[in-house]
Amino acid sequence: MDIVVKMKGFYHQYICSNKPYYSVIIEDEGHVAYAYLLKKKKIIAHLWLYNQLNQMDNSSLESGDTFVMPLENIKPGFKLNPIINQEDVYVNWNFSEDSKTIEASIFIRGEFLGNMNNHDKHGCSKAIINDCPGAYRFLFD
Repeated sequence: MDIVVKMKGFYHQYICSNKPYYSVIIEDEGHVAYAYLLKKKKIIAHLWLYNQLNQMDNSSLESGDTFVMPLENIKPGFKLNPIINQEDVYVNWNFSEDSKTIEASIFIRGEFLGNMNNHDKHGCSKAIINDCPGAYRFLFD
């Protein structure tokens, strides 16, 4: 029998001040953390942020748990301490001139981690080396 130790989680919603119908939810379920871009309370994009578990697959997680990023998709040496409070996260909002594109850039403790926009289901992460269901690799360093 596998025993999974759930670590402390985190949940907070960051509202866009210019367009309050857009927001980002940061959720750490205790084993993995994701960011979700919402428009009018509907998820339109997501971004894997980090794993709290060092495991290769989801086999020991309970049904319904969020996808843990396989290690082969993560940059070697990437480590991010779990988010503890809402001040650990900063969301920078960018809009195209025609306002058709909105981008939410995620910073954790001042370090840029990735971004999401209203045109792509998956966000881009600096910690990913292979495009996968949780995030695309960020092409620029």
